Amino acid sequence: MKGVVVTHGTDTLEETAYLHDLIVVSEKPVVFVGSMRNSSELSWDGPANLRSAVRVAIDPSARGLGGLVVMNDQLLAAADATKTHTEAIGTFQGRDFGPLGVVDKDCIIVTRRPLKREHIAAERLEERVEIIKLSA
Repeated sequence: MKGVVVTHGTDTLEETAYLHDLIVVSEKPVVFVGSMRNSSELSWDGPANLRSAVRVAIDPSARGLGGLVVMNDQLLAAADATKTHTEAIGTFQGRDFGPLGVVDKDCIIVTRRPLKREHIAAERLEERVEIIKLSA
């Protein structure tokens, strides 16, 4: 197995990708991908995003990049990815440093690599998590 692609809803995609990046240590790329538009819309981006994610997952240059988010042909570090708009196709951005690279027609182009990655040693995730609701 060269890499993994995880399809995910975009509401919490960057949080899930970041959690994975924090607790899993692997050289193999794990690529999180979603779709901003659904299949009933003319400009559905799901198939193109999925194709790009698979390209990244199997490309040797993606090894060692950590958890990734691939949307709109951009390759983003999970630790830096953020959703900036609820409906825009290009909503996922690299918060501080921009994308790690781009997905081109026939290859991926990595323009930078993360300088370091955070890691939390965790044997397991707690299944029961308290939710506290606050309102003003």
